[in-house]
Amino acid sequence: MFKLEDHYVKFWTKSDQEFESLRSIALNDPTNKNTGDFTRHKFVLEDHIGYGVIFNKHTDAPVTMSGLKEIEPGVGRLMNRHYIFPGSRNKTYADVVSGIYTIRKLIMEPLVAQANFKVHILTMPNRGKRNNFFDVFHKAHNDAWPDHWHRVDGYIRTGKGMDCSSWQNALSNNLNYKFNTLDYEQWMLLKDSERT
Repeated sequence: MFKLEDHYVKFWTKSDQEFESLRSIALNDPTNKNTGDFTRHKFVLEDHIGYGVIFNKHTDAPVTMSGLKEIEPGVGRLMNRHYIFPGSRNKTYADVVSGIYTIRKLIMEPLVAQANFKVHILTMPNRGKRNNFFDVFHKAHNDAWPDHWHRVDGYIRTGKGMDCSSWQNALSNNLNYKFNTLDYEQWMLLKDSERT
């Protein structure tokens, strides 16, 4: 289980040698299914409001990293380009929640305080089953930040394309914000058109 007092954070707004050495871990991790998301082309550090890396205070080993990026005017996506380093991955639900709480306190809250967005979101791609993974994602984030995150009805646009991966499940901290969304059936049409 993560303990907040055992960790510290460093933030970046522009790349340097230290950050690139951390990126290379994600790029060379054979268990990282999203390696392509961490290339210099797909992950431009300077496009983020800020990007934090949490380290273990006792070993200085990196634990996890993620940032805040504006995806449309007034909308900031937290935990953008999120990655958990090998050796720090959680085994139990309680570990997941304590890890998210640590990320909340050390990365999310400081980035929210420095940005002036109308709404913050967390997103998750569809995993092939309508709600199962997203239900757990939502519960874990609300257990780590009680009553803060609300499910957006439908999929919101997080990318530039019109393919299925550009529209994702989302949690929002602002119940009154009106997102442009697709419902499941509309999203499935995008998925079908991508395959043809």
